[in-house]
Amino acid sequence: MSEHREQIETPVSLTAKVLKIVGWLGVVVGVLLTATLIGAAAGIPMIIGGLCFVFIFPKIFAKVGAVSIEKAEIHEHMLRQARASKPLDEPRQDEANHK
Repeated sequence: MSEHREQIETPVSLTAKVLKIVGWLGVVVGVLLTATLIGAAAGIPMIIGGLCFVFIFPKIFAKVGAVSIEKAEIHEHMLRQARASKPLDEPRQDEANHK
């Protein structure tokens, strides 16, 4: 089950890091734009959006990743149970009756 966890956690943590970097860049550009009065109309929303990228979106991605990991583990568990209860090598009953 750990293989699914690693496959999902790596892209999620990488995406969260990228979101934080993009968010901080947005904040810096927003502050620079806000320094000019004309750019304030674009700078203030950019600051707000950048802060969302830094503080809110990584938490959402972490929750989505945790749910994805849980679903993958449940799916794998169900597959193992199905394989253990009915081997694939046995013929179906309707095939056995025709012979």
